[in-house]
Amino acid sequence: ARHTALYAAEYGRQVYAFPYSIGIASGELNNELIKEGCLLCDSVDDIFELLKIEKTETSEDEALSDDEKAVFIAIKEGRADVKEIIEKTGKKMNELAPILSLLEIEGYIVKLAGNKFKTVK
Repeated sequence: ARHTALYAAEYGRQVYAFPYSIGIASGELNNELIKEGCLLCDSVDDIFELLKIEKTETSEDEALSDDEKAVFIAIKEGRADVKEIIEKTGKKMNELAPILSLLEIEGYIVKLAGNKFKTVK
């Protein structure tokens, strides 16, 4: 890593290093590089800035399909049981079950007691 940092500096490239806590052997090189002039990188924003990438905010449900969004929104209004979700979305149980499973696996919702669901994200 030290050689890579030196070559990058010789070619006029900016070098970033992630800081480590004191006493952690695996992070000693990074801390030395920071002392020697590498820029401290402590968030993804530093990388975006270096690469001149404009950070855009996206809503949490943009990655969802239309069906997943409809179910997520139905649940997002508050705790919802399966009957309420069916009423709000017009989905049949055989259509709803895989969508609920997917949303739960992806961390968007959690299943509660009594076959109710609530949003996490």
